[in-house]
Amino acid sequence: MAVAMMVAVACGGTNTPGTSTKQFKIGLVTDIGGLNDKSFNHLAYVGLEKAKADFGVKDDVVESKSGDDYVPNLTNFASKSYDLVIGVGFLMQTAMGTVSGQFPNVHFAIIDGAGTDANGTDLKHTNVESLFFKEQDAGAMVGVISGWLEKNGKSKKPQHVIGAVGGVSIPPVNHYIAGYKWAAVMEDPSIKVLVGYSNDFTDPAKCKSVAKAQIDAKSDIEFQVAGGCGLGVLQQAGQSGVYSIGVDA
Repeated sequence: MAVAMMVAVACGGTNTPGTSTKQFKIGLVTDIGGLNDKSFNHLAYVGLEKAKADFGVKDDVVESKSGDDYVPNLTNFASKSYDLVIGVGFLMQTAMGTVSGQFPNVHFAIIDGAGTDANGTDLKHTNVESLFFKEQDAGAMVGVISGWLEKNGKSKKPQHVIGAVGGVSIPPVNHYIAGYKWAAVMEDPSIKVLVGYSNDFTDPAKCKSVAKAQIDAKSDIEFQVAGGCGLGVLQQAGQSGVYSIGVDA
């Protein structure tokens, strides 16, 4: 959301006494996780509200219910001449590539992705800003903690086994897990890292099932990278009396 705020300032998106300037308009399109995912859709909205408070921008949000909503939702804002249209999430890449090509005079930004064609090739549209993060660094931090706890017998049921539950196997999720695995093994070479995917970002029951299978296989630290679905991992860990770690929020 820092991009939105910087662009707003650069374009004179606020009104000052004695001046008449156009109000800067930002449209935010969530992925299927929605605003109540307690994860990155929610945090994107928090950033947008901060831009509204700090810079006086006009903000609007639309929640996507399925992948079929991405193109029409992005198009809705672009066709209304919004100054910046933000898409939340890797799963919106192809839609972003399509719509940004149709509206070359509108600025777009996408979190965890780029504007691509159907094959995932970055179209490198000059009106699209890709917002990437070093997820592997955050994953490595909790991997060190998990490895240390196992190595020193400080986890709940130390048997040198930990788990990671991803939502969908996409680059941002896999980066978190890769950093987690690498750092845990560096800290405790004898550790075993179980990895599973729910293939879902919204249904806690699916993640809970994956976590239970890992805990039954002796994992006593669970790392969830699955948005709202990941709440099921935290719930299962609590019920099973083991540690759990979440991401995003």
